[in-house]
This record gives sequence, structure tokens and C-alpha cells, in this order.
Amino acid sequence: MDPLNVALAKAGVYNVLMQKQVTAWADLRNKAAHAQWDQYDAEQVSQMLVGVRKFCMDYLPAYGAACLGIAPIRASLVRT
Repeated sequence: MDPLNVALAKAGVYNVLMQKQVTAWADLRNKAAHAQWDQYDAEQVSQMLVGVRKFCMDYLPAYGAACLGIAPIRASLVRT
């Protein structure tokens, strides 16, 4: 994911601040995938989901409606 993220920022699709945000989201996702639940909390997951939805609406408007279906992912990222 990082090579694509770097290329999109370099091409001016989005700025370096958004590139860093995408990197942070990817890091959180990787922590969840590797059962590193002590390294993030439910609030961070909620903030990520809000940010990813906004990213979809801003940068992928043709798929914006599909971004509304992101909510069910939260349950798989937060250990109960």
C-alpha cells in the first residue's frame, strides 16, 4: 500500500499530510490484523473509519456510496 500512497502524493492527487494520514490508517489496520490490540483503542478505530469515509467521498466520489458500508469493519478491528 505504501508505494501507491507515495505515488499518489507525488502525483499531486493528495498532499503529504493526507499521505501521512493514509500511512497511519494502514498502520492501525496492520496492528489489528496482527492481533496487536494493546497498541490502539476503539476511539482510534472510530476516528479512522470517519477519516476513511471522508477520504472515499473526497477522492473516490464515484464510489462514495460504497464508503457508507465501511461501518461493519469496526467490529473486526476492535477486540471485545
